[in-house]
Amino acid sequence: MTVFSMTGYGKSRHSNNNSNILIEVKSLNSRFLDVKLKHPFADVEIDFLLREAVKKYLQRGRIEIFISVESPEKSHDSTTDLNELRVLSARENLGELRLEHLLLSRIADIQMQMITMERKALNPIDKEKLLENLGVALHALNEFRSREGEALTEVLKGHFKELAEHLETIENSSSQAPEKRFEVLKERAAKLISDTSEFNFEKELVALIDRMDISEEIIRLKTHFGALNELITHRGTGKEIEFITQELIREFNTISSKSPGTEVSPITVKCKNTVEKIKEIVANIE
Repeated sequence: MTVFSMTGYGKSRHSNNNSNILIEVKSLNSRFLDVKLKHPFADVEIDFLLREAVKKYLQRGRIEIFISVESPEKSHDSTTDLNELRVLSARENLGELRLEHLLLSRIADIQMQMITMERKALNPIDKEKLLENLGVALHALNEFRSREGEALTEVLKGHFKELAEHLETIENSSSQAPEKRFEVLKERAAKLISDTSEFNFEKELVALIDRMDISEEIIRLKTHFGALNELITHRGTGKEIEFITQELIREFNTISSKSPGTEVSPITVKCKNTVEKIKEIVANIE
């Protein structure tokens, strides 16, 4: 199972007490689980039940739930209403101004009937049916997010491969010509150290070269790469992946500081740019 995107859409529709109920669920990026509800029901318990149902399917993201109720038996044919009002206006010689008032009054009456009908509280059986169909919509949402996650996973794998190639170049560069590095360091140090004995001078340079060793950082980076591939393969969370990307930045910064004036430094800059791209993608992972 791959990672899940935090953006998606799902819906369901069902009939209930001669009414059609449409449930639409939309999810967007968010660091936490943030549920926004919009429905016509007066029962305050509905909000709590809907939020608890969402927690069973989703871990984080801005979740917007829209529920609308349509009643076939309460529906009106606007064309018929308009024709009836025109006939009434002509018969009673009301004129266009009075006709406009009638139209506005009729529209307001229809709206009040719809609001009154939709604001009815649901009974326990209705709530169970509503939650069941919310589950259908959330399942559809997760399928959408899974497909998006598969696409994100492929992009991430490309970035991981790029980092691995850069790391291999860094490793090869750091293991080549250690004598040359020693001479460069010796030349630089000689300009600063003039009154140190040759023995101590050589000793200090050896210690300095030891401090420039990046083998531990390379090992840790390889471990982090393995962890990242494991996470995106087995549906790791965005927060877990984000934590490892921070560790990547820290390791590359260390390598850069240990390799001044060498061909390694520009490669670490490329690596950090790639990690930033990864972080942008991770911001959209659940």
